Amino acid sequence: MKKSLLILPHFYMYIVMGIALATLTGWQFNIDLLRRVISGLVAMNPTTAVLFIFYGFAFICLQSASHFYQVTGIIFLGLVICISGIKITQYIADIPNGIDSILYSDSLKEDIKYNTPNRMSIITAISFLVNSISLYLYTKPILQKRSLANYPLAIGIFISLLSVIGYIYRVDINYSVLQRFPMAPNTALNFLFIAIALLLSQKDTGYMKEVFSPYTGGVLARKLIPSMIIIPVGMGLLLLVGSWTRLYGSDFRIALHTLGVITLMIAVLLNVIRSLNHTDEARVLAESELKKAKKLVEDHLRKQEESAREIAEFSYAISHNLRTPLRAINGYTALLKEKEYIHIDQESAHMLNVLQQNTWKMGQLLDDLLTFIKISHTPIFYKQIDLNVLVKQVLSDLNKFIKDSSSIAIDTLPKARGDYELLRLVYQHLLSNAIKYSEPKDSLSLYIGAYNLHETTVYFVKDQGCGFDMRHYDKLFGLFTRLHQEHEFQGLGIGLAVTQRIIHKHGGQIWAESEPGKGAVFYFTLESHQ
Repeated sequence: MKKSLLILPHFYMYIVMGIALATLTGWQFNIDLLRRVISGLVAMNPTTAVLFIFYGFAFICLQSASHFYQVTGIIFLGLVICISGIKITQYIADIPNGIDSILYSDSLKEDIKYNTPNRMSIITAISFLVNSISLYLYTKPILQKRSLANYPLAIGIFISLLSVIGYIYRVDINYSVLQRFPMAPNTALNFLFIAIALLLSQKDTGYMKEVFSPYTGGVLARKLIPSMIIIPVGMGLLLLVGSWTRLYGSDFRIALHTLGVITLMIAVLLNVIRSLNHTDEARVLAESELKKAKKLVEDHLRKQEESAREIAEFSYAISHNLRTPLRAINGYTALLKEKEYIHIDQESAHMLNVLQQNTWKMGQLLDDLLTFIKISHTPIFYKQIDLNVLVKQVLSDLNKFIKDSSSIAIDTLPKARGDYELLRLVYQHLLSNAIKYSEPKDSLSLYIGAYNLHETTVYFVKDQGCGFDMRHYDKLFGLFTRLHQEHEFQGLGIGLAVTQRIIHKHGGQIWAESEPGKGAVFYFTLESHQ
């Protein structure tokens, strides 16, 4: 929503209050131009000016979210309703000196137009009443009640337009038949400004929601409605000018009026058509560009998927092809060591042991690599998982590596939604790492828990092991990377990479905190699938 549309209602209301203050100044200092704008016409009644000021304060206060301003606005609006209601009652009861004769009573007696002292017109009182009801309904939070505000507002718009157009056309009937309660021109203009302010302040309800919408209907409305008002009024005035000045006869005036309306409306319509065509051209062009961009993205994604699949197939084939010779090397090495009739010296035996260990390590590396590749291309089977049971099963599997003096604390873990086998692998890697890096300590201390952070469950595994230097954190989850020397701790540098891949595939995040010699904490979330 444009900022100008937010301040325009207040701008119009300040104009209303300014005209009212100018009128009161005119009554106070007997300045006729400020009271009646045009000499010879009806002046705005002082009470009418006060009600305009009250209404302006009510409008501005009710736009605020503050409770104090809301209450203040209701009080001012209540005063407007009460005073206008009293005036209508006085008209019905035919009370000559009403509430509108209190202010500047002596000056009012002298201000006589159409053989009547200056009084607030009954249509002025009705306009205050319907506009006040409309403003009150607009403040309601219930959309249906706010929509009801359009009906009294329509009455107010009709009265103000009738009066303004009547003054433009110098329609005498409005001020002879209705000469007992004529509306002053500045009063009529103020009510028109009030109607505009109310309409602009309610762009999200009723017909105004459609008028200010960004769609084609809204564009049409904003372009056509002003023309539909201005052109007939302007051509009607041109018709009357011809009558007043007698420049041309009645037949020519009617023909000129008809032709003028047709010509101007066609010109406006052509302008609207051109604007809509430009909009449609821009939309079609944008759709075409969007289709091209979408096709490029789809082609790029397809190529990425093909590349990933080819890499996976290649890695899988290489792993399987390497496994066969490794088995042969390992098998023949074992057979060679078991042959009793072959004398093997100590150095040769050591070399055979190293050969066996490295072939085993290579086999383990291939297994982990296949697991890493498989995780990237295996679909996730989501289900509700009791992590308390899962963690106990993983600890049971790792029991042979846990010392009797170990301290393991487990919070009650909330259930998670995910792939059971993959989440089991996550805890297996995190717990086995915690156990492994706690071996230099006298006892194992583990804490497994979870907590809520911004409506997201964060799971963690905390140990009191050797920890790691956070300066090398960027390497922590890398494939085949290690933060410790191989002679210090065994491992291939794949476990945390696999863990990160699983967590990311579940739509979560994983991170860690550590300090050398004081242990480490690994956190992860499954935010997307809670």
